[in-house]
Amino acid sequence: RQNRLGTVVSGTQQLNVVTKELLNIANSTRQSFDGTAEVYARVGLAAKDLGVSQSELLNFTESLNQAIILSGASAQEAEGGMIQLAQGMASGRLQGDELRAVLESLPVVADVIAQHLGVTRGAIREMGKEGKITADIILDAFRGAREELAGRFAEAVPTIGQAFTVLRNNLTALVGEWSTNSGLASAFANIV
Repeated sequence: RQNRLGTVVSGTQQLNVVTKELLNIANSTRQSFDGTAEVYARVGLAAKDLGVSQSELLNFTESLNQAIILSGASAQEAEGGMIQLAQGMASGRLQGDELRAVLESLPVVADVIAQHLGVTRGAIREMGKEGKITADIILDAFRGAREELAGRFAEAVPTIGQAFTVLRNNLTALVGEWSTNSGLASAFANIV
């Protein structure tokens, strides 16, 4: 995960800050840290070309995670949908299989985009075929829906599965931190 994030941030200090921010976002939105980091990294590559700041990218990631919870997707559907959306954005356009996955498993995400464009969810499918749902449109849509999503998310009731996701995130972070601080990970890598 650190190597992947390293493709969109510069320097160890910034990498550590972003990693902590993403863990906080994953936990506060009750999403998988790995999925959250993957989305940030993939979208970050597209966002560089669009002049999106690190702060804006973190805000997008948080709002996206909130929309995914509001969509009611299972943990597997959520992570798969997040990755499909990120892949579409990384390629510059949300279309084809990526768009289909978002429409099917993440309806609130589709609604945010549709609302921003002033069209129905059904019209998004046609726009996707024409390559009209670009990464900058998606980022703008989530920027505009940030407050609404946060308000709706605040009313969502956490599930047991989401609580276990947060627990898994924290255990992964704890083991990773211990491994890094003890030097065990580098020693093992050198032995292999």
